[in-house]
This record gives sequence, structure tokens and C-alpha cells, in this order.
Amino acid sequence: MNYLFMSIFCLILIESFFYFNIYNYLKNLLFFFKKIVTVIGSKKISDFWKQKAMLLYSRKIFNYYLNFMLWLLCVVSVFVLFSSFVEGFLKLFLTVKGNIYLLMLSASYIFARNKLKKDG
Repeated sequence: MNYLFMSIFCLILIESFFYFNIYNYLKNLLFFFKKIVTVIGSKKISDFWKQKAMLLYSRKIFNYYLNFMLWLLCVVSVFVLFSSFVEGFLKLFLTVKGNIYLLMLSASYIFARNKLKKDG
């Protein structure tokens, strides 16, 4: 029974990752961090424009970070909900066997999802 709830949790996690486009949030966070490092290190940009750029980049980083953290809070909430109502869920989640199961399920589900998306 724990494997069923572990599978449901895993599928909710994967689908929410794709639905809320979390990959793009993380990619944009990394992009703006790189832009900040480039702007700070540049000697060709005046301090005035560096301040303007930092303000813009920091706002964008804050928005992406906030969206990511809200998604993470939802995932943790679902995890706490599952672990409080399903006996042994947390114990299975923390075992090597449970992690291998999650990894195999996630990989096969993402593979099947992408295969169906290309075919359909």
C-alpha cells in the first residue's frame, strides 16, 4: 500500500514540475545570476548603469525564486500530508529501496510521457 501512495506522490511531483514549468524558473535564475556576475565584473559599465541593472535583475531573481519556493512549499505540504496519513510512508521514503523505486518510476514515467507527447 505504501508503494501505491509513493507512486501517487511521485506522479504528483513530476506533473506539477512540468505544469508549473519549474525547469524554466531554475534556468532563468541561473541566467540572471550569470548576468549579475557579468555586469559586476565589467569595467565598461558605469556604476549608475550597474545599479539600474542590479535592481532589474534582483527583481527578476526574486520573482523566479518566489515562484520556485511556492512550488517547493506545495510539494513539502503534499509530502507531509502523505506521511501523516499513510503509516510507514516516511520510513519507505527514507530507505534505499524506496529511493531506487522512486528513481525507476520517475525515469520510466518521464520517458513514457515524452514518448506519448511526441507520438500524440
